[in-house]
Amino acid sequence: MTEGSVEIGGPRPGDLGWLIGLHGRWYADHCGFGLDFERVVAGIAADVSARLAPPRVSMLFARDESGPLATLTADGEERDEAGRGHIRIVIAEERARGLGLGHRLMAEGLAALREAGLTGAWLDTFAGLDAARAVYLRAGFRLLHEAEGRSWGAAVREQRYALDF
Repeated sequence: MTEGSVEIGGPRPGDLGWLIGLHGRWYADHCGFGLDFERVVAGIAADVSARLAPPRVSMLFARDESGPLATLTADGEERDEAGRGHIRIVIAEERARGLGLGHRLMAEGLAALREAGLTGAWLDTFAGLDAARAVYLRAGFRLLHEAEGRSWGAAVREQRYALDF
């Protein structure tokens, strides 16, 4: 890796702890989520990492010489009713925001799902995450439905987005 360069690859030792910790801190600071949310993220990260089999199940990390910057998981084994794969665990360090890493990771995640023969991708999120929403819309996702809910550990306007290939 050259000075200032960013590479995208699979997980390395320590990456799961990084993504769990970043989710816990960021969502506590910005959304008031607690340890219940962090436990859910830890469970998802453990489950996905145990099933890694690119391109069908991919966990992508953007990193520079200082370590991880952003992550995205493309899970072709977890499908919705239309046969789309699941995009999840999407987050970036504050220092990485605005570098286009969300778009790069999304493009690679969607390419993996296409290569695995999926019909598209879906993801669950909630209103107010504007930077993430911009990545989803730019990639071609559309809002399928939204409703008030508490599945994130706090009252939010839950949203489901989908993209068909």
